[in-house]
Amino acid sequence: NSHAQTQRWKALSRQNSLVHIDDVTGLYNQRKLHKDLIELIRKYERSGENFALLFIDIDHFKSVNDNYGHLIGTKLLADLGRVLRRVLRDTDLLYRYGGDEFVGIVPDASTNDARKIGDRVLSSVRDELFRIEGNEEIFRISISVGIASFPRDAKDGKEVLELADRMMYRAKNRGRGCVCLAGDFYNKK
Repeated sequence: NSHAQTQRWKALSRQNSLVHIDDVTGLYNQRKLHKDLIELIRKYERSGENFALLFIDIDHFKSVNDNYGHLIGTKLLADLGRVLRRVLRDTDLLYRYGGDEFVGIVPDASTNDARKIGDRVLSSVRDELFRIEGNEEIFRISISVGIASFPRDAKDGKEVLELADRMMYRAKNRGRGCVCLAGDFYNKK
C-alpha cells in the first residue's frame, strides 16, 4: 500500500540525509561538501554564479582538549557551529570538515563580500563567550580563516578547497586570529 511506501521512502530519505550530517555539530560533513562542490561548479557552468570558500580552524584547540578533556572540546565545537550558523546567511552552506576545522561556502560572492563575511565570522567568534555547563569557566576562542574564490582563484573544487586551506595556514603563520584571502596573494585576472 502507498502509505507503507511513503513511510519507507521517508525513512530512507532521513537515513540518506544523516549520511551527510556531522553528528557532533549537526552541520553538513565532508562527504556532503565534496558533493556540493561538484554541484556548485556545474551551477557555475550553467549560470556563471561564482562562490567563495572559507576554511576555518580553531586556534590552539589541542590545548582545550588537553586541559579540559574531549567532552568539553566536543561541546565547544557544537557551540562554535551554532555561532558560525548564526553569522552566515541562510543561503550559505556550512560544514564540519573534520577535527576542529569548518568550511563555509558563500554562493554568488565577490572577493570583497567574502572578505567582509570572513571578518564578520572572525569578530563574532572573538566576541562570543563560550560557557561550559556546570563549570564556572568562560572560554574565548579565536579562529584562523582562509578564503579562496571560484573561479577567480582556482579551476576546480579540489583546488579551491586546497587553496583556502593553504590560506588558513597562512593566517596561522601570521599570528592566528586573522583572515587571509587567496586574492591578496595571487593576483590573477
